[in-house]
Amino acid sequence: MREREDGDHVGDASDIGLTALPGKGQHGPGRPDKRSRLARRAGIGVLLLSVLYGVAWWIAADRVRGIALAWIDARRAAGERIETGDITVSGFPAGIRVSIDEPRWTVDSGTRRTVVSGASLDIFSRIYEPFRLRIESDTPITVRQGPIDGAPNAEARVARWTQAITLRPLAGPERLLGTASDVVLAAKDPSGALRDIARVETMVAKMALADPATVGPDDIGATLSFKAEGASSAAAAFPVTDRSGFASVDLSIRGPVPAIHPRALVDWRDAGGVVEIERVRVDWTPIRVEADGTVALDEGLQPIGAGTAEIRGLEGVFDRLADSGSLDRRAAGVAKIIVALFTRPSQKDGAPVVRLPLSIQNRTLSAAQFELFELPIIRW
Repeated sequence: MREREDGDHVGDASDIGLTALPGKGQHGPGRPDKRSRLARRAGIGVLLLSVLYGVAWWIAADRVRGIALAWIDARRAAGERIETGDITVSGFPAGIRVSIDEPRWTVDSGTRRTVVSGASLDIFSRIYEPFRLRIESDTPITVRQGPIDGAPNAEARVARWTQAITLRPLAGPERLLGTASDVVLAAKDPSGALRDIARVETMVAKMALADPATVGPDDIGATLSFKAEGASSAAAAFPVTDRSGFASVDLSIRGPVPAIHPRALVDWRDAGGVVEIERVRVDWTPIRVEADGTVALDEGLQPIGAGTAEIRGLEGVFDRLADSGSLDRRAAGVAKIIVALFTRPSQKDGAPVVRLPLSIQNRTLSAAQFELFELPIIRW
């Protein structure tokens, strides 16, 4: 309260219980400004989104883990043996990683056994790409094959392996891309011990699958390409030590792609299913081979087919094979006669080129009606 000059008192706002309104730049007690309210709401929103993302991540992680476990259960139901150590989930927040320790996969086919083993295997998916999976192993993988009741007679050691899979929603895989690095191949020597025979720097396999619901008997159900680069071997009859060896295969499958099961293969064969080999190429100094053809299955589900091969650099090859013990002398003599009959100068550069008609029938590979060798039985 203030006092006038004549002695009378003049009341102010506080005398009647009023409080002055805050002016510009002032804040009254208990009244946060607009910025404070927005900041608090934004904080709550971020917290809620974080909680929702965490829940979504765990749901997606459980789904990826479930896919891995379902595949393991399906293979076990098919009679295969899969053993694993711990199976853990990690990768939050950017992705989902399912890690499988000490996987071991055993597959018996007839009298043959194949065992795949490694120290660890990871299945990875980014949270924003739920239909793309990446399977990889940064530790060596070993593949051994041999009789069920005996020691393995062949082995492959892979330093690093990756497999990218693109899934089609509710319709299985759409694309697959597999890469193996620094592959060492071994086989039994005369003493029975496994011995390294070849090394390959890189192997790449690609496969694209059409939607099974849209594929008819005459349609292409899948395309497959395989490439091996940087191959070398000191144990072959024609050693290549500069890693210049190369091989590639491009093919397509007519009709819906069958499961690797006798009943499915019979249905595919009876519907007219064939494999069209568009191109095979092998470079192994001094030999270069290019071939194409068509392969199907006979009544016993063994391959039958026909094709053509063009071969360069065959001069003296069969004598060297015979000298190394890789080919019987009699077979080498027959092969030299065939080569002489079919050698022609190349239209491109005049070099000697052998063009041979090839056929597979009754598990026998023949060139120009001359039987070369018998193929092993495939036990599906």
